Amino acid sequence: MDVEDPARARPAVIVAARQARGLKQAELARRAGISQGFLSKVEADLAPLYGEKLANVAAALDVTPELLCSDAELASATSCLFHRKRNALPVAIATSVHGQTDLIRLQLAILLEDGDLPPLLLGRDEPGDLDSPVDIARRVRLKLGVPAGPIDDIVGLLESAGALVVDVDFGSRHIDAVCQWPEGERPLILLNIEAPPDRQRFTVAHELGHAVMHIATSEDQEQQADEFASEFLLPAADVRGELVGLSLPRLMELRLRWGVSMAALVRRAYDLDLLTAYQYKTLNIDLARAGFKTRSPEGVSMERPRLVGRAIETLREAGLSGLEIADRVGTTPQGLEMIFAGVSI
Repeated sequence: MDVEDPARARPAVIVAARQARGLKQAELARRAGISQGFLSKVEADLAPLYGEKLANVAAALDVTPELLCSDAELASATSCLFHRKRNALPVAIATSVHGQTDLIRLQLAILLEDGDLPPLLLGRDEPGDLDSPVDIARRVRLKLGVPAGPIDDIVGLLESAGALVVDVDFGSRHIDAVCQWPEGERPLILLNIEAPPDRQRFTVAHELGHAVMHIATSEDQEQQADEFASEFLLPAADVRGELVGLSLPRLMELRLRWGVSMAALVRRAYDLDLLTAYQYKTLNIDLARAGFKTRSPEGVSMERPRLVGRAIETLREAGLSGLEIADRVGTTPQGLEMIFAGVSI
């Protein structure tokens, strides 16, 4: 067979799918019934993968051979990936997340190719000497037509602004979300379905800050994203008067009103000079003693993305079965539900 045969798998897609599944070369080779040496050559673009071996590798990865042969450009080759993580992110998890992001963007492009997506209202707005993350957050709220006060549904707001937001099971609580915005594409935010609702809302705003402000990585990018998120969710002009005289009961009330964690509210009050360093420390000790540093009380509703579910429903209304929808996206029904957490076909 000619190595230029269109049925030849693309090395970058194989690597992305393997990483997304959390598999090392040796494990994938074993499952596919091929040697690790051969798979290594395939991934290095030194040997072609087609025919029966292609089918076996695809089955081991729970994707279709057609997906592995896709000629779409993988976004990781041209754009940075930003994470909101809790502590040091293990290399294996980071590698898997990068693979998941590539695979999901590739499959979203297929799933949404006939969809009627809203126009993209977001644009780049990098911080500089005259423009702080706070200034940029205020401009984004204005551009998106956000009224004063709390944002009821930040996930719905970003979807209506043309961003792609997807629930994902990262298989780890080390990471809350990732964001990627390649040139000429739409921003993509992947949310860990296991994150608590109030932390998730701040995470979405944090990742929006990355999307809007950051093209390349920088030393202060996380602080800038946090400053953006604080102003976007808790505008100083609206929240300042509510953060006076804070106590645990008052923080519980404000948490429900603003949809963010009590720790975020305490930090916002401190940043707005409404708390002394001693008061800030004391309130954080109170939160820790009450167990609110490690768990979130109920009351804040989890906001779910709707884009993928609507796209699948549209295909169902067009007469496609669950198997046909999954095959179109390049996987099995089980694989589709695993990739897009919370989606059922």
